[in-house]
Order: sequence, then structure tokens, then C-alpha cells
Amino acid sequence: EIDLNKRNFWKCMNILITKSFVLNRNIGGCNFINFGSCSEEKISKIKNCVKDLNSTKVKDYSDVKKLLKSVLSSEILSASAAYKDLCCYNDVAEEIRHLFLRITFPKNGIFRLDIFDLICCDFSINCITFSKVVTSADRPHLLLDLPYIIKYHDGMLSLLVPSFQEEPEGLGFLKTSLFPKLTFWIQADVKIDQIHSLSLVPVDDYVVLYNELKKKYVHLIKEIWTECTNIEKFIHEDIAIATYLIILWNKKAQKYVDLGCGNGLLVYILNSEGHDGIGIDVRSRKIWANYPCTTVLKVMQITPSESSLFRDADWIIGNHSDELTPWIPVITMRSSYKTNFFLLPCCAYEFDGRKYCRNNTGKSLYLDYMDYVEKICIKCGFIICKDRLRIPSTKRLCFVSIGRLYSECEQDKIDEEVVKLIHDQSVTSTDNSTTKWLNSYKPRDAIEKVRNCTQLDKKLINDIVTSVANLLLKDGCIAETIWNEGRPLKLSELVKSMPAVLLHQLKNECGGLQTVLRNHHNIFLLENGFVKFRKPVEKQMANRDKWKKKTCWFFNNHPNSCPLPDEKCSYKHDYESNCS
Repeated sequence: EIDLNKRNFWKCMNILITKSFVLNRNIGGCNFINFGSCSEEKISKIKNCVKDLNSTKVKDYSDVKKLLKSVLSSEILSASAAYKDLCCYNDVAEEIRHLFLRITFPKNGIFRLDIFDLICCDFSINCITFSKVVTSADRPHLLLDLPYIIKYHDGMLSLLVPSFQEEPEGLGFLKTSLFPKLTFWIQADVKIDQIHSLSLVPVDDYVVLYNELKKKYVHLIKEIWTECTNIEKFIHEDIAIATYLIILWNKKAQKYVDLGCGNGLLVYILNSEGHDGIGIDVRSRKIWANYPCTTVLKVMQITPSESSLFRDADWIIGNHSDELTPWIPVITMRSSYKTNFFLLPCCAYEFDGRKYCRNNTGKSLYLDYMDYVEKICIKCGFIICKDRLRIPSTKRLCFVSIGRLYSECEQDKIDEEVVKLIHDQSVTSTDNSTTKWLNSYKPRDAIEKVRNCTQLDKKLINDIVTSVANLLLKDGCIAETIWNEGRPLKLSELVKSMPAVLLHQLKNECGGLQTVLRNHHNIFLLENGFVKFRKPVEKQMANRDKWKKKTCWFFNNHPNSCPLPDEKCSYKHDYESNCS
């Protein structure tokens, strides 16, 4: 028995129905057909239609959806649309059963037909039934062959399955995974994201194309990668964004401009897939030289003005465009009436390049900034949609414009309102005597300042390392016969105990103290929010290039010196410094 009410129960059922991938990572997404009231006649018709798919010449998921739509005379719904229907039925508390056919697509994009289950929601008795339409021996399982019922009554959550003599396959999953997860959701009163992922594109098209592009480009990109950044993150993120845009554009060639294109990977993929675009950034990257000639990348400083308009572009892309983020809707609006934009905000900036300050303290900086960007988009007269991408990032919300809220003859009026918005949000006003739209706008420097704590004064670095080491050694094991490993300290406690004068000098560096400690991974180990010494251990001399290249910090600085003899330590034991 758990603390439960009807609304909370159906909220969790909505997650289970529309976001089944949270329980099964082999699932890429779902579509639905809403049949309204449930009847045996409808169920029989659906089952016959689905079973007939095996004898017809369906080749892909598009064929499946067309056939279902034709035979069943029903529209295919996205997960977000099905979620809204479920919410409506729950709110009006209809005393009838509602029937959904769920079509579940595999994450790997491989075509298969064991992807249908019937979901019957009885709102009058708070009961929901799941039953797979066609069983299969295919692995991995996307859906359980075992039918089951989830029911709420008088504060009790129940899971019911048909009677059996031998435990059926799938029962273990229901008991050890699904039911505990439901209980957790209910007790934690989880919040449901109002924006479902990939709500603007067909999820089946997305998973198929995403896997095709992965097979096509991952190996090629790894061969030419020269950047120091996380290769896996960038590859999968940009392939996912490229997939999304290609599907969004209905696989029709588009002319685009990617402002703040960075490593140019997105431009490389899109142009290789037949689109006509250029990437612009304030500085080039080493990898640019390795792309084919079809990847057009330009070094140019974008200053919001008449010179930064792209009148022939169908789309303006702002993918983590930082200082240009609030300007993307403005540049798009002024480029041409037909131009649209795709905007994936990351770091929060104002029009003049200042860091954005949160207005609503009840929200995170990121979500508050999303509201601000949305306000700019609407002020610029765009019809916009918000979506959630599937990328390896916590900042996945994007804005997509799909047209204008005004007629072309009203452009000047909208422009006046935008000028006022820029004026209100900036330190200094616009000046009509110059070609710049905002005098105070400061573009990013072409030469990027290194702020990873590697260029700091050596004495400062040494003082910080010594200070941290002394704090770890304090109250540690001090017996002469035992090597003092010190005590692990929470990073937050370490910061409070450090001299303020040292921390102040790290203020302008990315990551601060944590980055300094990670840069000295030969001395310190950061794990689960704690800092401790990385005790020297004996290693095999596998890599001769790195063996004995650096001085052993412990040998000269630890009160018990290095616990390893010189011949077993991979770092140099500097006897001269030790003696002096």
C-alpha cells in the first residue's frame, strides 16, 4: 500500500504508455492510434489487420503506418498527442474504456513486425490492460508477450497477470523492473516533461535515419578527428541534430547557414547528405582542413548588422551559438520573410554579449533563459514550436520556427518592436548613425583565451596543491610504519577550508579548483564529490614514452615520501631535490 490518488496514478500511467523507453533501452519511440471507446469488435478488427501485415509486402515502418491508416481509417498519433488525449480523458473522468494501439519502434532502426500492443484504459475503475498483438521469437524483446493489468483501488497499486503453472517469460521483468519503477514514480511524485522528445518529427523515420547516418559517418569522422574535445559526444550529438533537421526538412534539399558552427561537423554531415549550406565561425578549427570540398566553412566575425543577413537562406541554424543566440531570430526575421530558424540554446547571453541574469528565481537559469529566448522569437513574429532532442547533453530543448505571425507588409511594424526589445534588454541603446544594430555588442575574440587552469602562475598552482595536500593529511594516519593516505574530503568542504586569496585567483578559470585538481591527476583522485590522494601503485612499463617522464610529487613532498621504490614507480624520484 502506498500514498496514491487517482490523478497521480494516471500521471504515472502516462509515462509508462508514452515513454516506454525509460524501462527498455532497446525502444526508440512510439506512435499510437486512438480508437476511442473500447469494444471486442474493434479489438478483433485491429488484431486481424496487424496479423495481415505479415502476409502483405510491407518493407518499412512508413508502409506499416500507411496500411494501418488505410485499413483502420485512423490517424497515427505521436507520443505527445497520445499523452494529451490521455490527459483529456482523465480530466473529464469519462466512465468508458478507451482503446489505443501502440506501435513501438526499435532503437536500432531494424525493421520488425512484433511492435504492436493494445492498451485499454478504464478510467471508471482506474485500470489499464496491456496485451501484445503478435508474439515473436525476435530478440531483444521490445514488448512483453505476457499480458498484464495495472490497477489502483483504495490506495493499493496492483499488478495482475494470467494464472500459470510455470513462471512465464517476462514475469521477472514485471516484478523486478516495472512495478518497482512505478512505485518509485508515484512516491516521488515525478514531474512529467511537458515537451516530449522528437515531437516534431516521425520517430520511426528518425530512428532509421539516425542508425543509417551512424553507420555511414562515425568511422569516417573518427579517422579525421583532430580536436581535443570529447569525440564520442560531438559525433553522436551532431549526427542526432543532422538526423533531426533532415527529417524536419522532409528530406528535401535546403539552403542554410550555421552561425557559430564550431568544429563544422554538422555542416559536413548535412552537405554530404545533399543540402546546400555554409558554416561560419569566428575562428577555424584544425579539423576543418580534413573535410571534403563539399563542406563549406568560413572564418568570419558575425556582428549583428545588415552585413549579417542571409537573404537566400531557407534556414538559419544556431547550434550552441552562445553570444549569437538571442540574435538568431532577429537575423532570421530580417534576412527574408521565407527564412526559418533552428535554435538550440546552451550558454545564456543577452543581446549585448553580457551573461544573462535570471529573472525568475523559481526556475533554473537554463529554463528561465528558454523563456527569454521564446519571448524574443514571438516578438520577432515567428510561429515557433519547442522540441526536445535526443542528444548526449542536459540542454536539449530547441526552438523551430514554422512561419510568421504577421503578413509580409507588416514587417516594418514588427521590426520597430524588435528594436525596442533590443534597447530594453541592453546596457546601451541602438544608434541609427552606425550600421551596427547594437553598438555595445561585443563579439567573441578570434583567439580563444585558455581558461582551463593550465596557464596560471606556477607559484599559485604550487600553493594550491600544497594547501590541498596539507588539508588531506590533517588527521590522517600518522603512524611512522604506515604510509599516510590522508583523509578523503568533500570538494565543498575543501573549498571552504582553502585560503580565499588562492580561490579568488581561480575566479576567471573554467572549473576552478576542481579543474586544478584534475590537472594534477597524478596526485589527486576526484570520486563521487570527494577528493583524496591517488596513492602510487606499481605499474607495468607498457608505455615507454611515458615512463619516468615526470617527477614523482610524493617522493619530494609527502611526509612519508613515495611508498614505492624508484624502480617500481612510473615517475622519476628526484634525489637531488630531495636532499636539498
